[in-house]
Amino acid sequence: MASMAEELAGRDFKDIAELQREVSRINERYNNTPDPEMAGLSPNQVFRLIHLPWDNENFAIRFNKELKIEDVHDSYFFRNTRALLNILIELESEYTATVAGNLSRNVLKALFDRIILRESDRIFFNEYSYSFNESNAYTVSETRAVCEIANFVRKRGRRFLVAKKYRDLLLDENASKLYYLLFATFFRRFNIASRDGFSALYSIQSTIPFSFYVIKRFCNDFCSINDLEQKIFLPAVRKEIINQSKVSWSIKGLFHTRIIEPLISFGLIEVVRSLGRSVFNVESIRKTELFDKFMKFSI
Repeated sequence: MASMAEELAGRDFKDIAELQREVSRINERYNNTPDPEMAGLSPNQVFRLIHLPWDNENFAIRFNKELKIEDVHDSYFFRNTRALLNILIELESEYTATVAGNLSRNVLKALFDRIILRESDRIFFNEYSYSFNESNAYTVSETRAVCEIANFVRKRGRRFLVAKKYRDLLLDENASKLYYLLFATFFRRFNIASRDGFSALYSIQSTIPFSFYVIKRFCNDFCSINDLEQKIFLPAVRKEIINQSKVSWSIKGLFHTRIIEPLISFGLIEVVRSLGRSVFNVESIRKTELFDKFMKFSI
């Protein structure tokens, strides 16, 4: 608005209609001009990324739903989900829920040798020898939560039951469909803010397709996290993070917890980590072959 006012200052218009046409022209030019602060995208292109429904024909990303089981094998979120659902089917005649509504001990025992823990869970288990349960293995509670949000699993009394209409998703030939449903549920409906102790900052999740685009554009090879921190969030989101956070490393932390670690879990990026003890220890990332197979950008 400030730049528009500056451009219009001192100019005479014969009537309101002429002024409105000029305002429309300036708006149109602005909305179609690439902005280096938005990874070189124009406002109109960003709109297609962050405001349109994912199934809208004009949405800027097309998701490949014809992947093979081999394509998604490196996704530990996919593999953990299949492990959990298969175990719940195997134990469906037993109590699989505690009184408090968590996974029962028999489920956890069966899951222990099949689950792939996320990096931060492994650090705590190795450091403090925690017992294996939902209260201290976020990988497990996160997987169950997403399965419930996606309606794959429903709780009935003391049992977690896998809905019969979704059981075919566990077949190898349906791996791509399961993978997409998990991805869409995680990034659109699951509360990613529950993964960390930062402020809610829901704008990160609502604009996350923009972050996907940044990785697509800049991470063909390993790219430094320090460089990406300046690009990964839209300017307005970055400003909100800085204004609401009390620590100087909030952008780095949120980049790790809400973008890097989830994308690792879906097999879409690979990382180089430092040897330090910090859970925010990723130094650089690059997209995987699966990233380009799964997401096609029409921008």
